[in-house]
Amino acid sequence: MGERLPIRIPIEGDELDAWWYAPEDVDGPAPCVVLAAGFGGIKEMRLAAYAERFAAAGLGALVFDYRSFGASSGRPRNLLEIKRLADYHAAVSAARSRPEVDSRRVAVWGSSMSGGTVVLVAAEDPSIAAVVSQAPLADGRAALVHMVKRSATHVLGLGVAGVRDALGARLGREPHTVKSVGRRGEQGAVLATADAYEGMLRLLPADVPYDNEVSARVILSLPFFRAVETAPGSPAPCWSR
Repeated sequence: MGERLPIRIPIEGDELDAWWYAPEDVDGPAPCVVLAAGFGGIKEMRLAAYAERFAAAGLGALVFDYRSFGASSGRPRNLLEIKRLADYHAAVSAARSRPEVDSRRVAVWGSSMSGGTVVLVAAEDPSIAAVVSQAPLADGRAALVHMVKRSATHVLGLGVAGVRDALGARLGREPHTVKSVGRRGEQGAVLATADAYEGMLRLLPADVPYDNEVSARVILSLPFFRAVETAPGSPAPCWSR
């Protein structure tokens, strides 16, 4: 297993907490993959397993936490900006600046919400070499419709919480949060499907602190997150599974 180097990436007065995995058994600058967790997640949720595989295959890997999540700085905490493009661009720039990296061959990798984010990042940055989108949230509007069909009451409760949070933000209040992941049917949790909570526990090491909450206003912006509209125009090769 290759060595993991902790690094900090400056962005707009804050810092992204990141791990750098150098490519193994490679002479000269190598390709690199930049990775981030999905909805409300942190890098400790098994992203190291992907990065280690990339490094073993001769690619560099940079894994980071979004601002206000995990060990990254940023206030208020758990404020989920649905696109998060600036954070990803900063991480890509940090990867390109490393001497071990061929700056012309930097790919982006995302899962869940980040799976949609990487498509948007590549659309803004034509120098991205490739996009890997795993089980992506590609159409927030369709996702919201699906949630309503499952339980309109659940979505209504999240919507009320979102309005409360958005109004509070205008008054300078701390975010009103909801659970990122809950047990099946749990009110006040964004992801409350049959296997969501147990799946989160399998990904998260027992000794890693995790708030399991996001700012409720994210539910109001979900219908406007539509990477599916951007993907056909992205200049980078895109793999989705």
